[in-house]
Amino acid sequence: MVQVISLVHGLGSDWLGLLVALPLVLFQPAWRVVKFLITPIHEFGHSAITLVTPGRVRGVRVFADGSATTVAVSD
Repeated sequence: MVQVISLVHGLGSDWLGLLVALPLVLFQPAWRVVKFLITPIHEFGHSAITLVTPGRVRGVRVFADGSATTVAVSD
């Protein structure tokens, strides 16, 4: 355990996120739940960038299968 923590510390904090996320994505029962949290956060990122640039967000849709889309228009 100490070796894993030492390795993660040496690689930087980006690797810690990967080590946490990877099992959640690869383990199918967890992914079926987690994707409904990750997808809206991902789509929020698209919306935030649209609002920072000259544009408007028309809508965000999250579908029952966990996929999503952000509709934006440029001003």
